[in-house]
Amino acid sequence: MVELPKLRAAVSENHRKLQPYRKNTYEAVRQYVGKHYSDDGTTDRVPVNYIKMAVQIYSRLLSARMPRVTVTSRDPELKVTAARAEQLANNLIKATDLGSRVREWVEAAMFGMGILKVGWAETGVVEWEDEMGPFQMPVGEVYAETILLDDWVQDLQARGRPWEMCSFMGHKYRMNLEEAQERQDWDKDARKALTESVRSKLTGSGDPKIGNISGGQAPNSEPLFKEVEIWEIYIPEAEQVITFGAENQSSDPSSYVDVPLSVVEWGGPRQGASYCGPYHFMGFDWPIGQSMPVPPVSHWRDMHELANQLLNKNARKAVRQKTIFGYQSGHDEDARRQRDAGDGDMVQMNDPNSVRIFENPGVDQNLLGYTMNLDQMMDKIGGNLTALGGLGPQSRTIGQDEMALGQASSQLDDMKNEVLMSVGSAIKNMLYYWWNDPVQDFADVVKVTDSIEVPFTIPAEARGEIWHDLNFEVQPYSMRHSQPEERAGFVMELLNNPNFLQILEMNEKIVNADELVSLLSDYYNIPEINDIIVSADGSPIPGLPAFGSKPSMAANTTRTYERVNRSGGGEPGGKDILNMMNNAPQADSGPAQN
Repeated sequence: MVELPKLRAAVSENHRKLQPYRKNTYEAVRQYVGKHYSDDGTTDRVPVNYIKMAVQIYSRLLSARMPRVTVTSRDPELKVTAARAEQLANNLIKATDLGSRVREWVEAAMFGMGILKVGWAETGVVEWEDEMGPFQMPVGEVYAETILLDDWVQDLQARGRPWEMCSFMGHKYRMNLEEAQERQDWDKDARKALTESVRSKLTGSGDPKIGNISGGQAPNSEPLFKEVEIWEIYIPEAEQVITFGAENQSSDPSSYVDVPLSVVEWGGPRQGASYCGPYHFMGFDWPIGQSMPVPPVSHWRDMHELANQLLNKNARKAVRQKTIFGYQSGHDEDARRQRDAGDGDMVQMNDPNSVRIFENPGVDQNLLGYTMNLDQMMDKIGGNLTALGGLGPQSRTIGQDEMALGQASSQLDDMKNEVLMSVGSAIKNMLYYWWNDPVQDFADVVKVTDSIEVPFTIPAEARGEIWHDLNFEVQPYSMRHSQPEERAGFVMELLNNPNFLQILEMNEKIVNADELVSLLSDYYNIPEINDIIVSADGSPIPGLPAFGSKPSMAANTTRTYERVNRSGGGEPGGKDILNMMNNAPQADSGPAQN
C-alpha cells in the first residue's frame, strides 16, 4: 500500500511543477475573453481576437453536435438487443448532456490538456434480497465531468503520455465540511482531522486560478458553508483510488493522522484508448516522450499578441492625430481672417506665410501593412481559418475555393481522429456503468407507425454478460470524419445507380421506402420527413410501392420519356431528396387525357 506522507509530498511537488502549464493556460484564456469581460481579463484592448476566432471555428468543426452512438453485434441472435441498447444509450447521452461536456473537453484541449472524468456516483440505497437474505443495494447515476488544470496533478517525471507511464494522477474537489466529516465510508480518525479550506483566487503554488477569471472569490467574502478540499488520487499499478484531505488538516498535533480517508479498489471499465482509470485525456500534439501535450493555442498566441500590440499602437497614433494652425506674433488679424473665412472665400492677408498648418502624424501605414501581413500569417498558421470558418472567398472561382477547403479540411484529420478516439472511449466507459447497473431495468418504446408503439424492456439480470462476451461496438458517428450526410449521399448514389436497381430486379428484391425515408431523416437530422409521408387519414399508405419496384401500367396510357443529364459530384441535400421523391415513378390512376 502507498504511504500517505510520501503520496502527499509527491502530489504537492508535482502540482507545483504544473504551474507553468496553468499559467500559460490562464494567460491564453485571458486573451480569449479580452478586456471587457471581467476585472481579471486583459489590461489592454484586444481588437482582433485570433484566439477566440480559431477556438470557435475548431470547436464547431470538432464538437458541434450531441454525440450519438451505434451499438452492433456480430451474433445474429442479439441484433435486436443491440438495436434496443443503441436507442437507450442515445437517451442516456441526452439525459447526461454529454454534448456540453464534450465541447468543454475539446475546448480545454485547445488551451492545454483536456481531462474528462467518467464514473458512477451513488445517490442512495434500496432494500434488496437474494438467497443470502435482505441487504441494502447502492443505486446511483453515471456522470462525466471536465477537470481544469487548477485541480489536476500527475506524475511529471514519467515519460510518455499520462495513461502510459504515470505512477499516479488525480484531482481535487471541494465539498461541504460537515458532510465530509459525517461520511460513514471514510476513516473515522481521518474525518475528524478535516478542517475548513478557505477559498482563494490562487492555487497552493501561488498562481491565479483559471476558473476564477469570471470574477472569482472576493478577498473578504464569507462562504455560505464551511468547505474542505479533497484529493482523489488514482494509482494505476495498484488500481486503487486513494482519497485524503488537501490541507494538513488540524492545527492540533494530537488529532493529525497519517491515514487516508479511504482506499478503494478501482473496478471500472478497461476498454478504449487514451484513458487511465476514471480519467480520459485529449491532446492534439503530443511531443515524443512528454507527458503533457502542446495545445494549439500556444502556437497561435504569439501571433495573436503581436498583432494586437501593433493594432493598439497604431490606434494610439490615430487618437493622437490632429491638425492645428499656428500664426506669428503680431499677425493676429491674418489669423482671424483665415479662421472666419468660409469655404472658397478670398481674404486679404498682410503676410500669407504668417499662418501655417501643423499636422501631428496619425496611423503608420507601414505598421498597418505589416499588421495585415500578420493576419495572413495567422490564417496560414491556424490551418486556413478563413476557409474552415467560411469567413470569405479564397479565390476567384468556386472550384479553387473548394480545393482550398479540401486541403484545409485534410489538416483536421488528426484532430478529428483524436476527438473521435477519446469521445468513443469515454462513451463506452459510460455505457459500461449504465449497462452493468445491478438494479435498474431500462424500458423504452419502438415506434412502428405514427399510431403504433411497441414497448420493450432490458432487465438488469439480462445485460451484464452480453456486454462482456459480445464486445458491442460504440461509435459516436455524429462526430466522425465520415459524417451521416456522407452516408446518406452514398445510399442515394447507390439507389440512383441503374445497375444496382437491375440487380435488385433480377433477384426479385425491392427497397423498403419506409426504411429509406426513416434512414435519410436520421442521417440528415430532419425528422419531419417521416411526418410528411402519410395517407389522408394520417396513417402510412397501405400498399405503397417500395422504391425501385416497377409500377403497374394502366391499359390506356400515354407517356413521354425524357432524358435528363445530371451533373455528378457533391452530396445530396434536403432539396435533392424532395426532388427525387417528386420524380419517382408512380402508377397512373386512370387513362391519360389527350
